[in-house]
Amino acid sequence: MTGSTPNPDIDLQRKLLEVQLSAAIASEERAKREDERKEEEHRARIASLTGTTSKPDEPKGETPPQILEVSKLLPGIPRVHLLAIFEGKFDPYNLHKLRALHADEESSAQQVLLSEGGQFQIQKPKGKLKDYGSTHAIWQEGFLNYTQAASFFFEQTSPALSRVLTAFHLRILKLDEIYSWKDAVLQLVLTHHSNIVATGQVNIESWTMPHELIDTY
Repeated sequence: MTGSTPNPDIDLQRKLLEVQLSAAIASEERAKREDERKEEEHRARIASLTGTTSKPDEPKGETPPQILEVSKLLPGIPRVHLLAIFEGKFDPYNLHKLRALHADEESSAQQVLLSEGGQFQIQKPKGKLKDYGSTHAIWQEGFLNYTQAASFFFEQTSPALSRVLTAFHLRILKLDEIYSWKDAVLQLVLTHHSNIVATGQVNIESWTMPHELIDTY
């Protein structure tokens, strides 16, 4: 019983495919390294203009241990946003950035501006309504991560905060069933959340949404 005779044409095609695949992989790796190099150059330029060495997603100075702990619970979320929550300075319009797979979306949009005092400053774009799409999904993911972070930070001083934030979340979902998310509920929730941050996010009573505010939207 004789074996099949190798087909030189098939062997040649296989070798050509292997060469093409290797070339494609090598090209992709070169492109990745080039992107990383450009990103490092971009950061170095910003650092030279502003006198800072921190990465865009890292807070300046020593990082509080609470931030490090929450970073383990929420991997991929930029620490600068976690620090803002911890310090009561988080802008609710940036909730869409509290998503691990989308944490780097803002880095390429940073601008270096000259302030009135002659110092260079980094300006990060503020979130906009269009960043949230037409359903509550993006807001919900960001708010759930916000809830985890805030509950961890303030569980000792405000143990009821987690329960209140969960109730607020469910209240917003109920409103979404009645009204248009994009045209009404989204603006309502971001406005109310912004007011809460301005007056104190650990103030339990402030999370209750007045009917007058709901009627406005």
